[in-house]
Amino acid sequence: MIKIEKNISIERSGYSKRGELTELFNKMDVGDSFVYPLERRNTVCTRAKQIGFSCTTRKISSTEVRVWRTE
Repeated sequence: MIKIEKNISIERSGYSKRGELTELFNKMDVGDSFVYPLERRNTVCTRAKQIGFSCTTRKISSTEVRVWRTE
């Protein structure tokens, strides 16, 4: 299960199934975030847009990004 985290600041720029992502975004408040595999970065934001949310990502390691719900 992916953990929702609150109060993580969005840093400046320099494997879930589709249904799990939908459920995750529906549980999140604006500003909440979670860690996701880097190679799936486009998938997660595409899914957010499909269900009416927006998100932003920042790379946090060579294999992971942090995803914030922004709307």
